[in-house]
Amino acid sequence: MIWIFVFVYVCLVVVVIQLVITYQKRGNNLRMKQEPIRRRIRLHKDSMGETIDKLHNAVAGRLEELDGEAKVYQSRICIYGKLLDRWRQTVPEEEELMHAEELAADQDAEMEVQPASKVALGDRRNLRDMRNLIERLAGNQQELEWLSERVDRDTNFVSETLSRIEGRVGRPGQGNNSQQGD
Repeated sequence: MIWIFVFVYVCLVVVVIQLVITYQKRGNNLRMKQEPIRRRIRLHKDSMGETIDKLHNAVAGRLEELDGEAKVYQSRICIYGKLLDRWRQTVPEEEELMHAEELAADQDAEMEVQPASKVALGDRRNLRDMRNLIERLAGNQQELEWLSERVDRDTNFVSETLSRIEGRVGRPGQGNNSQQGD
């Protein structure tokens, strides 16, 4: 009876040894298959880091350009605003213009008819031209303010996008390379 137990134990030991050898072969095969995949993962990670660096450099350059454009637009807005204020001070308002036209009409009746009317028409044209110029300047100022706001929005968008990309993709050398030793 002891021989039967010894035989069963020997068979069990042989089966366990065969299972261990089989698992070692499978583990070795898995390691062999994992290494090229890990190598490709590292290469992809490196290429993504390089792409992020290139993107960061391109965005930083464009961000500087946008900042420069914003400064130009802001300076133009200030200049046009000052010019518009100065024109508004020099050009009389509509009511003053109508009052001046009434006075000019009274003076026309008193003065010679032809020369005075030519002078009044010339003054009216000059005032209208000035008013049109002021309106164009106001339109230009609004357009510049709109463009400045647009540049600011674009700058904010680029900055936010860049920070999101950097947050999602770990850049090399920032401590997210804990998997490299595997």
